[in-house]
Order: sequence, then structure tokens, then C-alpha cells
Amino acid sequence: MNGEQQLDADAGSGMEEVELSWEDYLEETGSTAVPYGSFKHVDTRLQNGFAPGMKLEVAVRTDPETYWVATVITTCEQLLLLRYDGYGEDRRAD
Repeated sequence: MNGEQQLDADAGSGMEEVELSWEDYLEETGSTAVPYGSFKHVDTRLQNGFAPGMKLEVAVRTDPETYWVATVITTCEQLLLLRYDGYGEDRRAD
């Protein structure tokens, strides 16, 4: 096997891709989420209050009086990944 050959890790595994809903999992198993305070490595001051699916108005850089609607795709501490509405699943403009 040469170094240029790549293998698909999931090829032939018989595993189907499943999207996990953490809230649904907790409800189905009768579990409770661990409080944020249990994760000392997470700086809670950086939590921004935004959640995936929320809508925002984003100022256009070239015309500060114009705004576009965007959807929060994901958050990571103080960072947001946004997608302009109208792009559907197209990630090129994220």
C-alpha cells in the first residue's frame, strides 16, 4: 500500500450517519445534563447567549446602512458561524 492511497474510514462499516439531538437523548434516557460549572476549562464569561437557528441582522461592510439577515449555524465561545438567509445549505458564504 503506497502513502498516496487514502481509505474512507466509514466505507463498508454498515454504519449510517445519525444526527444526535442532545435534548432528545436526555429526555429519552431520563438523564440530566451536567451543569456548566462542572467544566472548569470553559470560560463562562465568553458564552454569548446566541444559539443555532437564531436570526441576526448583519451590516454589509461596503454599505453600513444596509443589513442582511443571517442565521446562526454554530457558536464557539465568543465566535459565531453565520449563514446569510437565502443560501440554503450552501456553505461557501459562511
